[in-house]
This record gives sequence, C-alpha cells and structure tokens, in this order.
Amino acid sequence: MRKRLWVCVLISFMVGTGVSRAEDSWRFDARVRPTFEAIELTIDASKADYEGTVRVELDVTEPVETFRFHAQGQTFTDWSFVGPEGAVELELEQGDDGFVAARAAHLLKPGPYTLAIDFTAAFGTRGMGLYRAESQDIGYLFTHFWPVHARTAFPCWDEPGFKIPFEITLTVPESDVAIANTPVESESVAEGWKTLVFKKTRPMSTYLLAFASGPFESVSIAGLSVPGRIYTVTGQSYLTKAAVEVTPSILAAMETYFGSPYPYAKLDFVAVPEFPAGAMENPGLVTYKDSALLVDPSAVSVAQRRGTVAIIAHELAHMWYGDLVTMEWWNDLWLNESFASFIGDKISDQLFPKYRFNLEQRLAANRIMSQDTRPSTVPIRHEVNSAADITEDLGLAYQKGQQILGMVESWIGEDAFREGVREYLERYAWGTATAEDLWSALSKASEKDLSGVLSSFLDQPGVPIIDVEFFSPGGVKISQRRFLNFGVEAPAQIWTIPASLRYSADGKLRSRTVVLDDASYEASLGKEIEWLTPDGGALGYYRWCLPPEEMVALAGRAIDLLSTPERVAFVGNATALLDSGSVSGAAYLELLGGFGRDPEPGVVQSVISALEEVKTAFVTPNLEAQFAEYVRATLSPAAERFGLEPRPGETELVALIRPGLFGWLGYYSGQDSENRAEARRLAGAFMKDPASVDVSLAGVALVVAAKDGDRELFDAYVRHYEAATEPTRRRLYLVALGAFTDPKLQQTALDYSLTDKVRPTDFFRPMDEMLWTEAGADLAFSWLLENYAAVASRLPPAWLSSLPYLAEGCSIERLEAARSFFSQPEHEVDGMQATLHKVADAVTDCVNLRKREGASVEAFLQ
Repeated sequence: MRKRLWVCVLISFMVGTGVSRAEDSWRFDARVRPTFEAIELTIDASKADYEGTVRVELDVTEPVETFRFHAQGQTFTDWSFVGPEGAVELELEQGDDGFVAARAAHLLKPGPYTLAIDFTAAFGTRGMGLYRAESQDIGYLFTHFWPVHARTAFPCWDEPGFKIPFEITLTVPESDVAIANTPVESESVAEGWKTLVFKKTRPMSTYLLAFASGPFESVSIAGLSVPGRIYTVTGQSYLTKAAVEVTPSILAAMETYFGSPYPYAKLDFVAVPEFPAGAMENPGLVTYKDSALLVDPSAVSVAQRRGTVAIIAHELAHMWYGDLVTMEWWNDLWLNESFASFIGDKISDQLFPKYRFNLEQRLAANRIMSQDTRPSTVPIRHEVNSAADITEDLGLAYQKGQQILGMVESWIGEDAFREGVREYLERYAWGTATAEDLWSALSKASEKDLSGVLSSFLDQPGVPIIDVEFFSPGGVKISQRRFLNFGVEAPAQIWTIPASLRYSADGKLRSRTVVLDDASYEASLGKEIEWLTPDGGALGYYRWCLPPEEMVALAGRAIDLLSTPERVAFVGNATALLDSGSVSGAAYLELLGGFGRDPEPGVVQSVISALEEVKTAFVTPNLEAQFAEYVRATLSPAAERFGLEPRPGETELVALIRPGLFGWLGYYSGQDSENRAEARRLAGAFMKDPASVDVSLAGVALVVAAKDGDRELFDAYVRHYEAATEPTRRRLYLVALGAFTDPKLQQTALDYSLTDKVRPTDFFRPMDEMLWTEAGADLAFSWLLENYAAVASRLPPAWLSSLPYLAEGCSIERLEAARSFFSQPEHEVDGMQATLHKVADAVTDCVNLRKREGASVEAFLQ
C-alpha cells in the first residue's frame, strides 16, 4: 500500500506560512537575551479564548534602543519595562510572522531588565500552538510548539539558542487535571478554579515547553528512575498497557548507553487525540498522537507493539539529544533527529531483537536515497531563513542522518562512538551545540578526523555511487561520482566515504574499510577475489555498481553470500540502477522475481516496496492483467511459505510482512479472487466482533473489501468509524473509506474528510488511499482544486505547502495543473515552491523511466 501523501505531510507538518526573511532579520540579535521567563495562564477548554501574563528577565549586553521578541495572535492589554534605573517607556509594534519590535524611549544601558506583558488570545483549533481538541464531546487543551509555535501561545524568544529556565502557572477549572514539563510545586483552590504553580524548569528552548489540561485519566509507569505516568482522555487509560510495559527497560538502557541518569524530574506521556505529528519530545511531558501510543490489549498486533517500542525509544533518546543538549540554530536540526533515530533504533534492537529494527532502517535508507538523488534535494545542514526552511526535506534529518551515523559508527567502532557521544553530552549539558562540536568529540574519542566524512555528507546534497572494477591479480579500483537518475544533470561532487568492502579472496572471507576521499582509489585485496560487496553490513549511505557479470553472479548467490540487511540493500540498490539506466526494466523484474523467493521476510518486504515503483512507472491499463500474473508469480512463494493466516510459533517478521502480502495478492495488482473473498469475510467479521480477526490483517481486509464495495459497505464503515473510541480502530475505518473504487463513493469520502467528524490532522488518510491508482489520484487532485478554500480553512496552516504532493505519479498533465494552481498568489504559501520542485523532479523521473524502459517491461510481462 502506498502512503505517499500522508508520509509527506508527516515530515512537513509544521512548515510556517509567512514570508521568507533575510537571515539578519529572521534571527534575533543576541545583545538582548532572555535569562528567565514566568508564564501565567488562565485556561478553560469550555471557552474559546484565554488570558495570561508573562514576565521575562532580560540581559542587555550592549547599548541598544530597540530589540525584538515573538508574539503571534495575542492582543496586548498592558505591559511594563523596568531596568536598572527604573521604569522605561516602551513602544511595541507587532509585525508579520510573530515578530514584535520593541522601541525604548531612550538608549538602554547594559544591565538587567524585566519585560511584563498582559494579553488575551484565542485557543488554536487545528493542532498547533495552544489548542483545543475534543474527545467524546469533552474539551481538552494541549500544546504543540515545534518548531516556531510557542509564539502563538504567549510572548517569548522563540529560538532554540535562547535556552533558559521557565516557570509555568496554570489556573484551570477545579475539576480538571493540569500537567506540564515539571512537577507541581504548589496548588490552591478558590471559587471553582485551581491554580497550579509548576517547579521551575532547567534551561530549555521554547519549542520544548508543554502543558495540557482536561479531565484526564492516568496510569503510573512503575520501574522508572523517576516518577512517571501516562495521561489519556476519558475512557482510554486501559489502552496504555503496552507502553507501560516497555518504557522502563528502554529508559534504563538509554541511561546505560549515555552513561548518565535521565536528566529530568519526571517522565510523563500524554496521548493526544488530535496531534499533527507522531510524537514530540517535550522533556518531562512527551506528547504522542493517541494511535501511536495506545493499543487495545485484547487485540494488539506485532506491528503495533513494534511501533510502540520504536516511537518511545526515539522520544526518550531525545531527552539527551535535543533536550539536554540542544542545537544552537535550526540548521543543525539533524543533531536532534538523526541521533534520536539512530540511538532509538539501536536500543530497540538491543532490547527487542525479534523486531529487526536494522532491516527497517535499511528499507528507510533505500527510500530516502531515492529522494536525495533528485536535483531539488537540499543538504541536511542548510541555510534556515524562514520557518519553511526548518522542515524542508525533514526526512533527510531522520533517515539520511541515521544511516550516516551508522556508517560512521561502523568505521570508528561502537566503543569510540559511544565515548565521543558521552563526552559531547557532558560538555554541553543544559546548553547548545553545533555540528562541529560533535565532530570534535567523536574525532577525539576515535583518534580519526571525522570532519571530512561528516561535512561531505551533511553539507552537500545528494548520494554518491561507488563503481568497482577488478584487475588481476586480486586488484580493485574504486571510483566515486554523484549518483543521478537517467537524463538528470547536476554539479559534480566528491565525498569522503568510509566504504566497507566485504569479500572472499584466496578462499577466505575478509572485510576492509577504504576511506575514499578522491575520485578513485586502487587496492590489492589478495591473489584472487571470488566475490565482493561494496557495502558490507549494508550501513553505507551510497549506491554501488559492479561489472554486469559480477552483479548477476552476486544476485544469483545472494542467499548464500549476503546477510539479510545486505540483501535488502541489494534490492534497493538495483532499483536505483534501474532509475539511472544501468539496468534494463526486464532485467530488473527478473531480479525482483528471484528475491521474492528469499526465505527472509525482510527481503520479501523490500521486494514489495520495489513493486510499488514498478506499478507507478510502468503499469498502464493495458498491462494490468500481465502485471497481476507477475505479482502472483513473485509473491505467491512467500505467501505459501509464510501463510496468509497466523501460524503458531511464527516469527514477528512474518507477522509484519503478512498484511503486505495479503494486500498485494488480494487486490494490489495481484487480483486474486480467493483473497478478495477472504478479505470480505474478514472485514465482515471484524465489524461484528473486532476480537475475532487478527488485528494485523483487519486494516488490509477492510481496504481490500472496499475495492469492490458498494454504498451499503461504505455507510457501514462510516458508522463503525464514528462509533469507535479506540484510536487504531478509528484510523483503520477512516483509511478504508478512501479505498472504494466507485468514483461516487470516492467523492463522498473526500467530502466526508472535510466534516467535523474527521479531525483536521486526519484529513489526508482517506485521500492517501486513493493515490494508489492514477484515476483515483486525478479525482482527488481535481476535488482538491475545487474545494481548496474549504481545505485551507480546516487544515493546520503549516500543511498547505504539502498539497502539491497530490500531483505526484506519472502524469505531466496533473503536474502542470499543480504548477498553475499553486503558483497563484492566493494559493501560494511559504515552502510551496520547494514542494513543487520536488514533485516536478519525481514526476519527470517517472515519465522518463516509463519512456526509456516501458517497452522492455511490457515485453517481459507479455
């Protein structure tokens, strides 16, 4: 199943909507710095607005007359400014994007000052800032400030480099629960209101502040080194069991790895019913999308258990990386996300090896390298002069950065890497740091100069490819160049690549890491090389190519010679070689067929991922029957080996791959009538009794059943969606609403996504399922253009720049329509042109691939 648009939205969910600014005006002058901020708010979810006061202590280091801070959407009712010599008259002017200019009546001398502001503001309603959400007609208040939305809740200095202590005071209805980053210091009740003063925080950035209020339920997390609880909306505390079970061991393993205790006074989680991300690493109060944290203990799938481990580990890694030590500026966002992904998966693999997080990491690396190949990609570290710049190509900071760190760790060794990480955290604890600070610590610990490797992969875009040539006796020449898809031009680049060679020479298995920092390198590996893989361990962030006969021979013996991660990487690498024109369409399909018979479920999963590109690029209506036969031939061996129903004693990876097999063979071009019938049976049983159907198959069964479904089935899905209270179950029905192929029902699903029954942060789920076919994508895109005003008024504003992704696929006509529509001033927002460039690259690549290899693929399928 292709989840293209939803993924794009998740990695661009907080792009701002303002006008880009020059660097010198978008980033504040540090001559006026906050040193402490007290925030007092009176909030009630039954109302539409709130009031508050902030008191900010400032340090003026040089004489100034003006300074700036952030406040967006608030009405100032009163303010005062006091310095060493008493009160100072201050004029405040609120500008665009939350920038407020403060002009003093006279020159401010260096020294301490205090700015106090009383204000009123409306609660957000679309998942950003301080916002209101409902569950079962009960109102709750939540915050989500990443990256620049603290300014929409109260006046502040909304930059990561201004890392200061905060003190939060909340006055809420007496019957409500209120929580924040720190424990409660004091509590008082008067006239139906409850005032809670929370303990002063350690230094932190504004985007990490968090609080919530409402009639929450909570469950204690036993076994932590600090107090901890999970908070849910009313009626959902019974869904916390899985998270409660795994959190203590994950936190303990993190403390061991980092060599220091968890840095904060408590560890609370909050399951949020309306949330624009998967989770947010607010120290002491981590917020999660409810469906990411809560699972039904009576019907929990392996995928859900695995997902719970992954997201908790990622967020807990952030407590050290991102929270304890924070990036100085947004250009080093990768310091947060790459390390949280890398350490999170490392700890997860250590504690739960059955889930094989290393394979999922490799699959993610395959996907992100495909994106990073295109000319519109940007470096991980790039200029940040607007809110949109912060999250452009955000997936690179996660998957690309994670793969690069794995490559570096493999090169310098786990012990040296961990030692460097610990030294970095100890030195910059409670402060900020830059990429150079980390490189220095890792270089010192490993006694190797890492600056060349890391800067070449982080400060320039793209992916290198290593070409390998053999010469006698036992010699090898390794060359590098920038990897590009066929027909694409881009500036030449050189990387410093720690290439891990694994090979057999002179009858012995060997390995060697070659640091390739020039265009080519020659080495002698032995008297006779029997075989070689240029990416030993599948940890490299590069593509590679062997001579054709060597590639064919290695593919033919892959099961015997290559590890499972290396075989997963081989499939992804072959896809890249298809895109670049180095492999024909027919040869590629033949190769996929061979790997489809692999005994490891993870390798078969890589084949399923590859089939998605094949379908998009090559399968036109006249080839659907032939492609269906190919899918059956490729995936049926795995289906027969693993079974389409759970079996006693099967591994977790089999359970993880089964929905994909079931889906493809049931409808996704396999067109297997028996599987379709089974899907309808399972969907019906699930609607009658969810516990009667294995939850790992329920979602795909609902989707496959919908393909032939009528209005009666559609209405049944709607009823079950609206009646469901368990978050995952709601999501399954909502996704399935977009799977109906009747255009009238597709139109109804799209219209339904704009109603109050669907939360704004779930808007894309039905639409995303329609992107599986070109007809569905055309209908969804046309509907979007016709309903743009309604969509724009309902979606989180930051998501609007992601809407051009609906034009992806192989349609030049849809791309041109998107360019025309989204370039109109009334439709364009910050970041949208960058998205259009990425969509254009993707569509152009797809169209060129179809033109170049379409005949080859058709001949093979025929």
